[in-house]
Amino acid sequence: MAEVLRRLMNAAEKKDLDRVDSLHLYGPKFSKFDEGGLARQDAATSQASERRGLAAAKAFSATVEDLKVDVFGVTAIATFVMNYTLEAGEVKISNKARSTVVFAKDRDTWRVVHEHHSLPKPTP
Repeated sequence: MAEVLRRLMNAAEKKDLDRVDSLHLYGPKFSKFDEGGLARQDAATSQASERRGLAAAKAFSATVEDLKVDVFGVTAIATFVMNYTLEAGEVKISNKARSTVVFAKDRDTWRVVHEHHSLPKPTP
């Protein structure tokens, strides 16, 4: 899974949107939660949102920290901290998000079927 995550981050950094898409198993069983709100995104919403965000970014980079992967047959769950930097327009954001990515084996390839990214709550 570490290799699949590395390929996914690399594709996003290079704005290779077709390769980003190919690492997802978009369809009726796909879902995503993002830090942008409480609503669950379906495949079409998530794909369109990722494409818009990456296309609009001047620069994006991300690393995976504290990766833990559990494999359950044809399903795997990766939990990690995503350390990322995003530049869009004049805005540059550097942050960390707690991330969970669920993979399903599709033929011989692991593909993303669920993502959940959330920013840690600030400490008072």
